[in-house]
Amino acid sequence: MRSEAVAMILIVVVVAGAIGFVSLTSQSGKSPSSGTSTTSTTSTTSTTSTTSTTSTISTNGGNPVCHSADSFQGLPNPTIPWFTAGVNYSGSWEATAVVYNGGVSAPVWAECYKGVGQGYFEIQDGSLNSGAEIVISAVKLDGGMNVLTVSVNGNSSSTSTPYGSTVVWAKVDSSNQTSSTTSSSSCSGYPPGGDCLATYSYTFTLSVNYSGPWKLNYQGYNSLGKSNPLPISGNYTGSGFYSKNVTLSGLNDNGLTLCATAQKLDGSNALLILSVTGYNKTSLPYGSTSYCGGVVP
Repeated sequence: MRSEAVAMILIVVVVAGAIGFVSLTSQSGKSPSSGTSTTSTTSTTSTTSTTSTTSTISTNGGNPVCHSADSFQGLPNPTIPWFTAGVNYSGSWEATAVVYNGGVSAPVWAECYKGVGQGYFEIQDGSLNSGAEIVISAVKLDGGMNVLTVSVNGNSSSTSTPYGSTVVWAKVDSSNQTSSTTSSSSCSGYPPGGDCLATYSYTFTLSVNYSGPWKLNYQGYNSLGKSNPLPISGNYTGSGFYSKNVTLSGLNDNGLTLCATAQKLDGSNALLILSVTGYNKTSLPYGSTSYCGGVVP
């Protein structure tokens, strides 16, 4: 009786194994399922993304090659469309900048930058039109709680989150400068190579960003520095974000500079950011900060 039961169990196991084998063989012979098609589509999408990235940003083994940011801010030629950007963080950071020309959906330029502390980079391109825009994404590479701030053409954004990232957007600064000749027939060309004098003007974007009350004052100069003051100045008080365009004019044998100072009017430790062509900041209670931005003809 026991031998008959064992025999029946072996028969059942053999039959079940055969059924399983037939089932697996049948499954492997089927055409790819929708799940397999999805995997194929994902692979194709990944390849497309990689191709798009490598066409705009240099890569090394699939990773972006980031250039070291400059330690000092440059003075762009205001006759050529430009972006001037800065990142400030006490630790290590990376920033990706992407430029779009007006009316074109695909990016026309992209680059990656890296730095520790304060770093700057500028983009100038005569082919950019007045509708060009830049988008900069900056990320902290450590778990620090200090504030990272990224700014470009007067706009700024910040984050204090460990390993946090932030994005800032701005329009191109293109041909804010106009000139009118006041020269005689005896001169030849314009500075710096020529000696024909003319007046020119430039429009600066001045901004204060602070959650509490603040006061602001500014002064314009027909020089690269605090000399030859112009009759363009102002004093304001307010709270929150404030932005103002300030136009300076002078002779083209010298630069134009706008200097501003902003002060917090309360004891908060929150960050105040002052922007002209670049930016400066303070988080001290009742603290103040200053910035001078200049351009040349």
